[in-house]
Amino acid sequence: MMQKALLELLGPCRGCSFTRQAVRNFSTSRNTLANYYELLQVQRDASPAEIKAAFFKMSKKYHPDSNPNNPELHKQFVQLNEAYSILSKSLARKHYDQSLRMGTKFQTTNVPPRPRPDYPFGPGGSHGHGPFEQGRSQSQNYYYYDFKAAREGGGKRYSGSTSHAKMMAVCLSVLGGGYLLTIFVYIFVVKGFVYSQVLEQDRQARLAYAMAKENASYKRFRLEDIQA
Repeated sequence: MMQKALLELLGPCRGCSFTRQAVRNFSTSRNTLANYYELLQVQRDASPAEIKAAFFKMSKKYHPDSNPNNPELHKQFVQLNEAYSILSKSLARKHYDQSLRMGTKFQTTNVPPRPRPDYPFGPGGSHGHGPFEQGRSQSQNYYYYDFKAAREGGGKRYSGSTSHAKMMAVCLSVLGGGYLLTIFVYIFVVKGFVYSQVLEQDRQARLAYAMAKENASYKRFRLEDIQA
C-alpha cells in the first residue's frame, strides 16, 4: 500500500529502477524500524512501566534456558534485549521515534553519546564498544542471571550482595558462639571455685568439731581419774 502510494506520487519516475529500489528500501526500513515496538508487543505510546513489563514477559517466554534445544530462542532473546535497550532509555527512544516518523534507518550512532565515568577511554571505549553496546550487554547479562536465578533459586534475584550477607551471618555466628562459650566457661570456673571454697570450709568445720570432741573426752577422762 505504501509502495503503491509512493510510486503514484513519483509520477513519470516510477518506472525507473533506481526509484523502485529506493521505494523498496524505504518500505523495508519502516517495517524494520517498527520491529522494536512489535517485538515487545506494545503500542508506540506505551509507558516505561508497560515496556518493562512487556520485556519481562517476552524475555521469560523466549529465554534460551526455557528450551535449550531451540536455537532460534537465542536470536529472539537478543532482539528483545536490543529493543528494550533502546525503548527503555528516554533519549534513545526519542531519536528512535523520530526515525520512525521520518522513515529513516535508526542507528545507535544517531544518538549523541554522553560521557560516563565507567568509560575511561571516552564514548566507544578502547575496543569499539559504545554506551549502547555495553548497556545492551549489561542488560542482557542482568536479565539472563535474573531469569536463571528465578528458575533455579525459587524466584530469588541474582545479587552480588548475597555472598556479603552470608559472610556477615558467619561472622555473627562465630562471635555469638564465642560469647556464649565465654559465659559458660566463666560460670563453670566461678561455680567450681565457690564449690571448692564450700568444701574447704566444711572440712575445717569437721576438723574443728573433731578436735573439740577429742579435747572434751580427754578432759572428762582426766576428771574421772582425779575423782577416783
